[in-house]
Amino acid sequence: MNPLGALCYSNVLRHRKDLKEAIYKHPLWKKHFPTSAPIIDVYLGDFLVASKKEKMLFLSGEKSKAELLNIFL
Repeated sequence: MNPLGALCYSNVLRHRKDLKEAIYKHPLWKKHFPTSAPIIDVYLGDFLVASKKEKMLFLSGEKSKAELLNIFL
């Protein structure tokens, strides 16, 4: 999996599975990937800046399709 970007994070109760499903069902996603959608993942991680770290949701995708995903995002 290849990192693609970071999303806002509000709390540990965020339903990452539902968010991922919503991305797959979005009309723009279906338009760009009508038949074989790349595999993506939404995961919780630390965003490090200087001596601080914050919890963030990160989006990653198939490394072999990273170029397509970066264009889409």
